[in-house]
Amino acid sequence: MIFLNPAYLWVLLGLAVPVAIHLWSRKEGRTIKIGSIELLREKDPKRSSSISPNEFWLLLLRMLAITLLVFILAEPRLTAKTENSPITYLVEPSLLSQEDVSAILDTLDPEAVMLLQSGFPIYKNGDLKEVEKIPNYWQLAAEMDALKTDSIVVFTRALVSGLKGKRPRINRNINWVMINPEETGTSLLSARMKGDEVVLTSVASDQQILKFEEEFLSLSGEGLNVNAFGDSLSVTRGGTTIQIPLQKADPIKILLVHNDSLNDERRILVASYAAIGTYLEQAVEVDVVQEENIPVAIDAYSTLIWLSNKQVIKTEVPTIIFQLDSLASSLLEKTSNPNQYYLTQPPDPENIVEHNLPEKLLNLLQPDKDLEEKLPFYDKRIIDLKELQPVLSEEISEKKIVESSGFSHYLWLILLAVLLAERGLAYLRKQ
Repeated sequence: MIFLNPAYLWVLLGLAVPVAIHLWSRKEGRTIKIGSIELLREKDPKRSSSISPNEFWLLLLRMLAITLLVFILAEPRLTAKTENSPITYLVEPSLLSQEDVSAILDTLDPEAVMLLQSGFPIYKNGDLKEVEKIPNYWQLAAEMDALKTDSIVVFTRALVSGLKGKRPRINRNINWVMINPEETGTSLLSARMKGDEVVLTSVASDQQILKFEEEFLSLSGEGLNVNAFGDSLSVTRGGTTIQIPLQKADPIKILLVHNDSLNDERRILVASYAAIGTYLEQAVEVDVVQEENIPVAIDAYSTLIWLSNKQVIKTEVPTIIFQLDSLASSLLEKTSNPNQYYLTQPPDPENIVEHNLPEKLLNLLQPDKDLEEKLPFYDKRIIDLKELQPVLSEEISEKKIVESSGFSHYLWLILLAVLLAERGLAYLRKQ
């Protein structure tokens, strides 16, 4: 047994207090008036103990109550040593669909095979064949430090897209085994209208490269077929027909609310969005309105710019609020609200270039948000296993792990029972 707060054990010296009280307390003798002592017989005087048996039990109860209270404060815990398992295998879930990996797992101890995902659940054959989510290798490597095992073997695809965050520092070796077949190919990502043409965006990736390609095709060309609603496109390549949503090049709409005192700022922001439209090769429309002419359908806009002294309206649309801040380090500062930003200085031709304002305005529009979400699943690049290895700490992991469990809640119940017994006995003994 161990104590989390052993310093409280010094309070056990207080057990001497009830002992001293019981020893020093003497019952005063009673005076009885009698008429004559003629009939009284002489007896030798004897010294009697000041502690009767019942008082002795009362003393024990009080000492036990103090002892229990001290133990509760010291937080005792029962300890037990557990042996680590000799070896643990972690397998990336996306590898389970491969027959050679399944064959390897069938030869291993089922209790030693876990999935390379948060919590490391034990793998059960047939429960899971494939998942789309790519593991965060370094985050999971940090969690491996808590596994009760002497050796860890990880079967992984070692994808570049699985490296996120800071390289962890752990105190155990991890044996990474790469199982990554030669995966190559080109995938069609999107199709969008641009005038009388269709722009097809595709991604090509293998173990070394990741590249994007754009192809401009005429609507009347062979292998293209737009449905009757104009929202879907069929592309025939190599005898295979792919159905993909057809994005129309609708203009990006910006709502700018201002008053007459901020005309210069308004003109600079409108010019910034015009430059963004040129870069995107897509129309960007800025609706400039006065404070009293705000449209009702604000959700139709991609960004709201508030150049007004009045209270900004509540909306889920990303909002830029003109709020002067001389201590701000950036022209566009993010607020505690995830959809609000402060324009901290009046924009002019110099500071918008210095602080890359058009680029930050472009990021708020998130023109490639859907593409960024899909990209990790098309990225087949791999990383060298040496680069995948976490930093090894100088601390040495012990073979035996000490586990402890507290039982203070039971001591509270015993203390309550002892106090009730002590009060009852004290009432009977009039103590």
